[in-house]
Amino acid sequence: MVSGFVFLADEMQVAPRSGGISQLLVFALLFVGMWFLFIAPQRKRQKQHQEMLKCLRPGNGVLLASGLLGKIIKIKENLLVIEISKGVQVKAMRSSVQRVVEEPAENGESEGEVAALETKVESKIEPKRMKSRK
Repeated sequence: MVSGFVFLADEMQVAPRSGGISQLLVFALLFVGMWFLFIAPQRKRQKQHQEMLKCLRPGNGVLLASGLLGKIIKIKENLLVIEISKGVQVKAMRSSVQRVVEEPAENGESEGEVAALETKVESKIEPKRMKSRK
């Protein structure tokens, strides 16, 4: 019986473990690729956003993360007072500013022109709603 055990041990060969260094190299290359695809561009955007927040001044038109558009009236450290309409002011954190935008009045559009455009868009949408109800 002892010779049978020896025979079985000879039959079962253990596969040599290879590729320890090559597996480590593959993971390192994968990490470097992920860095250049995701992490580096995100850091660049984050630095640009921080610079934009530092350069905010009263009079700038801003778009907040909530979607509100307005003009900066006052800046107190990390708090902004923003006018979103004539006589309507809100307070917002500096970090909630998504980007600086230009005011419609600076582009040559008056409030009347904007209202006319809104009416025109609504009139195009309304007939489509009526058709779908029939």
